[in-house]
Amino acid sequence: FNQAINSNVDWWGYFGAFIFGKKSLVLDQSYVDTIINNIQNKNFYELANQFYFDHIRNGYNFILLNIIPSVFGLYYLTLDDAISKSKYIFITLSIGLHLYILLILKKNIQYLIRKNLNFIVANIIIYLFIVTYLIVNQNFWTVIKLYSYILIFIYLFTALNLQKEKINFLMLIMLTIFPIYKFSTFNNGIGIYDSFPSIIDKNYKKNIKWNLDQKQLEKCEIIYSLEKDYFVNRYIEIKTIHNNKTFQNDPFIEKKVKECNVSIIKKSFIVTSIK
Repeated sequence: FNQAINSNVDWWGYFGAFIFGKKSLVLDQSYVDTIINNIQNKNFYELANQFYFDHIRNGYNFILLNIIPSVFGLYYLTLDDAISKSKYIFITLSIGLHLYILLILKKNIQYLIRKNLNFIVANIIIYLFIVTYLIVNQNFWTVIKLYSYILIFIYLFTALNLQKEKINFLMLIMLTIFPIYKFSTFNNGIGIYDSFPSIIDKNYKKNIKWNLDQKQLEKCEIIYSLEKDYFVNRYIEIKTIHNNKTFQNDPFIEKKVKECNVSIIKKSFIVTSIK
């Protein structure tokens, strides 16, 4: 408990960036470093003020309209600086989404109070108090970790109509948009860098096109690569195994076997036949 309250771990920028929408200055490591350096010199109000106006100066004019949908799991439906066209339509839809979420919360909380389920309301209040305390004390990582543990319950609280014991289908429909958004060609998870945390470093996303054509591997019996990067080699190995081929890190000696080298040239995977 003491470690959680006094944590100095700064992973909040990586795991919590989506709270401010799918794009924000938190995606810039140099900006995160600037915020970290200012944490010790400024109180929470000064830090929040700087954070907000830094975004406004850099064209992120909708950051305040992104927080509520993101908190309830809908970060991918938020606004960013790219909606110059028809922006008033998007702003209207965003405000409507806010009102819809707040209306659900109001009805569900009223239902809990009316049914004398005050212990649940009390737990919500205690949770909000703890979160507020941690934020004021600038312990952002612990807030993000605590939030991540209970996000499923936060979402369910908006996905369910407790009074009618029914599902809010609009929330369910909006949830199904996420895999379409995240795994479609314009935002596939391994190739696009947005605020959703992933297992791959952003430099891998920017500098490599992760698309090794399996047809190029069909002509090979043994595949090797001189690439030094661990993740690049593992990716090539997985593709090799999937094609029922043999993978190794060094060139093979046997002349009768057709070898192929896989390397990265101008961000793309290139297969070169050796024999």
